[in-house]
Amino acid sequence: MSAKDLKAWWESAFSVNNIDILVSGALTRGEHNKLINFLSDFHPTTNPIHPELTAPEILDTIQYLLVDNRSEVSAISIGWHIPFSRLNIEFYPLWVFSSHSGEHRTFYGHLMKELRIKRGFNYRDYVYAEHFVQNSYLVFPQPGYPRLYQYFSFWIRPLKNGNVPFALRVILHDIKIFQEEGLDSLTHEETKQFLKSYIKLYARNQADYLSFSQDYAYYVLQEFPVSASHILDSLDYSQARK
Repeated sequence: MSAKDLKAWWESAFSVNNIDILVSGALTRGEHNKLINFLSDFHPTTNPIHPELTAPEILDTIQYLLVDNRSEVSAISIGWHIPFSRLNIEFYPLWVFSSHSGEHRTFYGHLMKELRIKRGFNYRDYVYAEHFVQNSYLVFPQPGYPRLYQYFSFWIRPLKNGNVPFALRVILHDIKIFQEEGLDSLTHEETKQFLKSYIKLYARNQADYLSFSQDYAYYVLQEFPVSASHILDSLDYSQARK
């Protein structure tokens, strides 16, 4: 690709019509106007085309990949596409279930208690209601990764090879119970209240707060974490069971 080609692509792909600018702190009227004028001149006649992404295929069979890593330990990763996101009310019961089962790098999740605390199997038993990228060395997600299509997943690692079958049975048993019965009403309410408090810790600073709010804007939701808390508040037990 030549420099001319790269410049042509840049001019066709980026413009004031497809960017978001987040500003934190006190901004004078003069600074505000200067920023608006600068953005208004950024390829104003360009309207970038957003390609349509094909929805993932929903399989009616189980697919698996076994890797012989020639060691004494193994890891389990299980996941599947979910046809909804934070924009949809169906996402939130799964979010409550994932929080109950095991937040990233925490010890109070159900799977952590069953596999690590009770049996000493391993040190990581986490569940994610959507794509997860760790925020540096923290336990919280990194903002900036909203997705049109999401997936639900379990991370169980590392395990001695002889313990893999039992750990897999525990996971599949939990999935079956959740599908058939859901969480009991007390666990559901306690986890929901915990989750409402926990997500308030996501943003360490104003930059994180604005970035998470931008993620929520991608899903056509109001600022973070207010919109998530409101939706969780509206989620009653009978609705979650459906």
